[in-house]
Amino acid sequence: MRTKKGKGILLCTGVAILGAVAMLEGNGIAKQMVPTQAYAATTNTYEDFEYEVNTNENNKEVTITKYTGSDASVTVPDTIDGLPVTRVGERAFNANGQIVSVQIGKNVKSIGRYAFSSSGNLKTVQLSNAVTILERGAFSDCKNLKEIIWGNGLETLENDVFANCANLTTLTIPGSVITVGESAFYGCSNLIEVTIGDQVTSIGNSAFQNAVNLTKLTLGNNVATLGERAFAGCTNLTVTVQPGRNDCGNCT
Repeated sequence: MRTKKGKGILLCTGVAILGAVAMLEGNGIAKQMVPTQAYAATTNTYEDFEYEVNTNENNKEVTITKYTGSDASVTVPDTIDGLPVTRVGERAFNANGQIVSVQIGKNVKSIGRYAFSSSGNLKTVQLSNAVTILERGAFSDCKNLKEIIWGNGLETLENDVFANCANLTTLTIPGSVITVGESAFYGCSNLIEVTIGDQVTSIGNSAFQNAVNLTKLTLGNNVATLGERAFAGCTNLTVTVQPGRNDCGNCT
């Protein structure tokens, strides 16, 4: 593996500065219009990653935009050039056929839309404690995904996040999670047992629809809303509530 640290690839070579002078009618005064400037865009490379540097509240942070390698086991770095890697960007690993396991760096806060979607050989995902959100479809259609090692800071599972991950069999949504989005586990056809953490307050429409082999669901104490068709097609499902909960409250 070659290290290409800090190298910039020029994506847009031109810098255009547009200016114009307009005459104000009636007084002959010339007025200089504000120039418009288009800046060159660059992508940086580090090892097998392409990345961008962003400024967030005066702090510079790194977003991984693309993985270009062919390793089976990948670790998203904690830092690049001394800057924290805080995000895996949209479709950064999309449809990667080589990756089998991925470990997310300790500074990553978010996994972008469809970041690992359709990575057909991906089997194991290990999230860091810093990850708070998995965005829409982040791991959807990863047909061989079997193991998710959760961090303790995760709060939001957006829509379709693990949809059609047919090899998942058991699932424990950690206590830090608050929201399970629509179709989050839609079509997880080999899912047998699910435990919902105590902090989850809402489960979206079709969240577990067509998880046809799901037989056991344990609900946490704070689930207030079950979306429409949340468990449609789960014909053999038995629901267990956590100790101390007498009913499902406003579950609808």
